[in-house]
Amino acid sequence: PASSQSGKFDLYSKTLKKLINLKLIVTDNHYLVEERKAKSYGFASSLNWEDTVLLLIKASDANIASHLKKSHNHECPFTRKVLKACKFDSRKASKILQEHISSSRYVTHNYKIKVAGPPPKSHEFYLFLKEKQRFVKQNYFPNNHTENPSFSWICDDNTWYYMDIVDFMNYKMDVILQSYGQIICDWENKLFYSSRDTRVHRLYSNFVNLPTIFLECVTYKGQPLKGFDFANFQPLLLALSLNQKLDNAISRMLRNIEIEESTQRFLQICGEGNYYKLMAEQLGVEKDEAKDRNWRCFFDKRIHSDKDDDFKAKLRELFPQVVQCMDAFKQCFKGKMEKWHGELSRELTRTEARLMIDGLHQILIDLNIPHLTRHDAIYCPEDVADSVEMKIREFAVEKLEVFSLHT
Repeated sequence: PASSQSGKFDLYSKTLKKLINLKLIVTDNHYLVEERKAKSYGFASSLNWEDTVLLLIKASDANIASHLKKSHNHECPFTRKVLKACKFDSRKASKILQEHISSSRYVTHNYKIKVAGPPPKSHEFYLFLKEKQRFVKQNYFPNNHTENPSFSWICDDNTWYYMDIVDFMNYKMDVILQSYGQIICDWENKLFYSSRDTRVHRLYSNFVNLPTIFLECVTYKGQPLKGFDFANFQPLLLALSLNQKLDNAISRMLRNIEIEESTQRFLQICGEGNYYKLMAEQLGVEKDEAKDRNWRCFFDKRIHSDKDDDFKAKLRELFPQVVQCMDAFKQCFKGKMEKWHGELSRELTRTEARLMIDGLHQILIDLNIPHLTRHDAIYCPEDVADSVEMKIREFAVEKLEVFSLHT
């Protein structure tokens, strides 16, 4: 319960607001406090305890303390200020959501859903119990199990389900409606957050987590936003690291290697922004799929050539030293941490954050230019777009040397 002492109550109210912004608790907003002339705090006069609902999401004390510490130490007031000055057209967003959700192609394409299977042996999957309206995690079917002829094996971004495809699509659309609907409500009610991740140092905010289909619904003081991002940025950062153009854990660990011609060619292709296009052409797939496959390759546990999938095998054929260095870097962390295979991608993400957030983002803040970040992208009002593009190019020439900028 809240203390009647103003200092303690001030801390209590701030803690509540942080918990709500972090989505650890939800409320009907009756908890809000008002400031009085005596500079003490109290509950709003209209408060009725019987009508107040405060729903706690299950979380340990340690988890809450950790989130509060992260929020306190790594908030970005500038981003929050820009978000508050933005206007979000929630009516337009709701219409866009309805149009997209009615298209099964949107659901299957954007969420990488496909009817396939069965999954690899010993692979876990989810069995839908229709009578109980819930999923149950299962191991692979025992040999004496009779499969249901009306069910399909469904792969949703590497998670497997065994159920009727129509039921799955309905379930997926309900999930999208709920999550996207919550995002629209947060923008409508200006429940903004902006904080740095402590592990990979990325800046997360409502704008970062805004689905791409809603970007056109955001304006800043009446102006639409224009975005700039670097083509195939993480592969480019890997190429720059291997060629000793950046200072990070990858370049330091591999500083004594002799760079081969294929690795120099990898840097050139990434700098021109053609890496994903090249891999898509080589494998005969869409560019988006090549991008997704590359991300999986960066996280892949398989570090021996005899276990390569077709993407990594092609990458090894084109750029053998690049793949050898990737595997060697991962190998250094094997046995030292649980998810050792993800350290390559995490180090590239830290490098990205150091360049984009500690570097370019801070330059624009110092110039008081309104903007928002989305990882390797910068969005700004149209009236300052030329100035922002110039600053991005100046920064990229100095730090990256080679790059391709998309708008």
